[in-house]
Amino acid sequence: MHTKFPTHCALAALLALLCACGGGSSIGSDEFLPTRPDGSSTGGFDALMAVSAEAPGGHCPAGGSRIDAGLDLDRDGSLSSNEVGSTQYVCNGLAGSAGGAGLNALARLRDEPAGAHCAAGGKAIDVGQDRNADGVLNADEADSTGYLCNASAGTDGANGSPGAGGANGANGLNTLLASLDEPPGAHCPYGGRRIDTGVDLDSDGALGATEVDATSYLCNGAPGASFGWITLTDATQPVLAQAHTGYLATSDAGQIVVRLPAQPSVGDVVRVSGIGTGGWRIEQNDGQAVYTAPLGGVAGRHWTLRNAPAQRVQDVASSANGRILATAHYDASVYRSTDGGITWSQIRASRGLPDFDGCAMVSSADGRKLAVASSIGVFTWTEGDPDWTLSLPGGAKAIGASADARTLVILDFNGDLHLSFDGGSGWASPVSFGAMGPASIACSSDCRAIVVAASGSPIWQSPDYGQTWQATGPTRWWTDVASSADGQRLVATAHMGGGIYGSFDGGAQWSLLRSQPQAFAAAMSADGRKLMALGRDRHDVSIDGAATWTSLTFDFQGYPQLAWSADGSRAIVGSEQGTYTSIASTTPGPAGSISGQQFDAITLQYVGNGMFNVLSHEGSLKTE
Repeated sequence: MHTKFPTHCALAALLALLCACGGGSSIGSDEFLPTRPDGSSTGGFDALMAVSAEAPGGHCPAGGSRIDAGLDLDRDGSLSSNEVGSTQYVCNGLAGSAGGAGLNALARLRDEPAGAHCAAGGKAIDVGQDRNADGVLNADEADSTGYLCNASAGTDGANGSPGAGGANGANGLNTLLASLDEPPGAHCPYGGRRIDTGVDLDSDGALGATEVDATSYLCNGAPGASFGWITLTDATQPVLAQAHTGYLATSDAGQIVVRLPAQPSVGDVVRVSGIGTGGWRIEQNDGQAVYTAPLGGVAGRHWTLRNAPAQRVQDVASSANGRILATAHYDASVYRSTDGGITWSQIRASRGLPDFDGCAMVSSADGRKLAVASSIGVFTWTEGDPDWTLSLPGGAKAIGASADARTLVILDFNGDLHLSFDGGSGWASPVSFGAMGPASIACSSDCRAIVVAASGSPIWQSPDYGQTWQATGPTRWWTDVASSADGQRLVATAHMGGGIYGSFDGGAQWSLLRSQPQAFAAAMSADGRKLMALGRDRHDVSIDGAATWTSLTFDFQGYPQLAWSADGSRAIVGSEQGTYTSIASTTPGPAGSISGQQFDAITLQYVGNGMFNVLSHEGSLKTE
């Protein structure tokens, strides 16, 4: 289970400064030491530091302080721009996420003796959290240390001609830093630390008020909402959950019921943990559901008819994450959605794509490339292209593609198989299978393993990019075939008294997994553990590699086509009635629920539009 911790923007900014901006490096080296005309070194110079305000921008999104450091080469007691050898930034914290009261951030400046960090000694700057709240940064509280080093004497050079003696220079002054408590106010709404820097003009070793040259602030983050736990013992009445509250189901007599908040705000969190043997159940309100992909859920429990073009759909395609979708229609149009099917736009072609009868479509894993096999040829399109590209003239009935869509596999109307390894720009000599009925092609992620399933034929399989082929499996009226990413697990559907067939050895042997009349489409997750087979009014789903199945009823009408995300959590179906999408979730509304037993637990967060997401969970939970 996740535990929510306080956010300390101020400390995070300072730690980022020391880690990302060079806080662990030393300032000062031999290259800063000028030499006399005779080549001998003049000796080291004092290290100075200057702090100035940093406006919000690339270095500090919320503003902060810029700390310049270097050697006082001209011994004038101030750090000039040409003397700056290192620049770091102390950034103001952004508003922290909800959490408990945080710890104050402290900084401490101390002398650093000559040694591994500073060859000639210098200053060490420690930063960390005041974990014991005593207002002092102790040695064991320092989380990061930066160093401001004095210059080391350089190697003597060859003697030169004696020069005229110069006047003795004035003694240099030290730079000091003071860290003080800053109460809540205009500079820090929730308090923090004030950092004063300046030159020790009176050489007394303390930074007086008149010696302060610059001031910056290291502010605490906003305190988060508190999160409490409530013990539930009564299993006879459901409890309406409150935001940012956890519930301990302690009953041994019955199941504790917790109902989600009726009007949650985005970000609200609810937790339930099973203590008693009676277990627990989370119920939903109208319009609410829980996204169950983190629980291993798959799409297909319920479907949404999208506001997509109403034309009959010939084929569908999906990106690996299931959020970029495409539909090909009988009227030679192709539509695309980049938000999971909520909105759609047409991929227009200046010359159009006439006669799409019998077309098939594939997408790259990132959803940026499409390829369509139609009765007049194979067309390709990449996001940003103004038009489709005719890649292979001539009628084609089936198409498969690698994850990057660089490898394309085409079966044409004559039964010849064509392969391209450059996205359709060039094609290898075709392999002839002879006359074949309607067909489907599936590939491993790299298309090393290829499977072709055609009506009235056995299944053909190649393990070597199409160089050799072997007929495997029974002869059936095959309608679709799908593959895992490695090509070792396959599922195929057969029409007219067929069913759902599977192979778990790369296609060498096939077996009937489940009877399903009028099976039209198949899908498989990348790991081969989740499967779906689509019929006209029923679809079967397995989440354990075909060991068990669940039958769901939905009338898609006609000859539906199916595409799935790589994890099976999102699906798209195209049919004569239109376009449907589904995501892995509980049944929307009061009929949906999640339940667990003793020692099972779950944390849910509201993400908007009636949907809750699973942040963490323990045990084998049941979803409905």
